[in-house]
Amino acid sequence: MAIQQAAAVQGACRVAAELGTPLADVLDEVACSIRAHQEAQDDRQAALSGPRASAQVLAWLPVATVGLAMLLGARPWNALFDGGLGSACMMLGLALLWAGRRWTAALLRRAERGGDRR
Repeated sequence: MAIQQAAAVQGACRVAAELGTPLADVLDEVACSIRAHQEAQDDRQAALSGPRASAQVLAWLPVATVGLAMLLGARPWNALFDGGLGSACMMLGLALLWAGRRWTAALLRRAERGGDRR
């Protein structure tokens, strides 16, 4: 971000020199633009904190479910590692969890960039 700001100031100096406009006015506009960009970025980060926290909770939910089942006296490990349907369900669940985490991360990255598809 600092490199972009320095480039903006350098460009403002070049524009002011080439056009003969007062440098202070051009730099003032550049400063307003940089400030507005930073405020928009801060607002975007604040708006994404809720979805980011929800994604974390949802990612830990399967682990918490197995832990709760163990506390209640069930033996989820026996079903999950029996080599049959329980193991297949566990593998499918892990694959879906992995896909969901990747999808959520991609959505958050896109939202952080402001919706650009880059």
